[in-house]
Amino acid sequence: MKKLIFSLLILVSAFISASAQHKCDSVETGYGIYLYIDDENSLWGFGTNLHGILIGGKPFQRYSLSESRHIMDNVRQVSAGSTHVAAVCCDRTLWVWGKNNIGQLGNGTTSDCLRPVKIMDNVKQVSTGFAHTLALCCDGSLWAWGWNKYGQLGDGTTTKRLTPVKVMDNVRKVSAGNLFTMAIRNDGSLWSFGANSIGQLGDGTLENRIIPVKVADGIKAISCGTTVGMVVDDEGYLLTSGEVNYH
Repeated sequence: MKKLIFSLLILVSAFISASAQHKCDSVETGYGIYLYIDDENSLWGFGTNLHGILIGGKPFQRYSLSESRHIMDNVRQVSAGSTHVAAVCCDRTLWVWGKNNIGQLGNGTTSDCLRPVKIMDNVKQVSTGFAHTLALCCDGSLWAWGWNKYGQLGDGTTTKRLTPVKVMDNVRKVSAGNLFTMAIRNDGSLWSFGANSIGQLGDGTLENRIIPVKVADGIKAISCGTTVGMVVDDEGYLLTSGEVNYH
């Protein structure tokens, strides 16, 4: 046990030392890639360069933290899906790149993009799932595109969308899981849609939902994982739905 603890301390120490080359404002992890925004709003990334996510890097090359690739400037928020990335810039424009076989980039094609392409204006927040993307605009409207087999876009269909489709209004926060989505409206109500085979939507059923269903009231924060939804209510309690694995 003492040897194990010592090894963990060494790993943490090495991580802190290596990250000192950039002062980070926020971080994001994807499937084998790691992204961070520095204090000058520049986006950097390291990990395995699948589908050109690490702009300009060699295909399938693995880059360490000290070899971080500069991706783009003037970024305020970023979200990494399984094989694609979406970033909101300081001017509220939304840019996407990476794999696009199911329309997850939202640019009207199914061709991969090795460089960021602009999709929308006036975007407040973006969240990416396995192969779907959601954009929350400054006016509170929620838009979605990409894979939709389980209704994870919430547009009332199971049809993939190659361009953004409007889902709902008066939204304050959105979070995409692997195959499902959760959103908080301005009144604090929680809504969910998409895959629900293990109860990840939190609606008391195991039925997939192709339109948003109201799950709870008084919610102030959300975060979706692969098959789990986590929310914080107004009293500060943490609530979970779906599959929670812990040891």
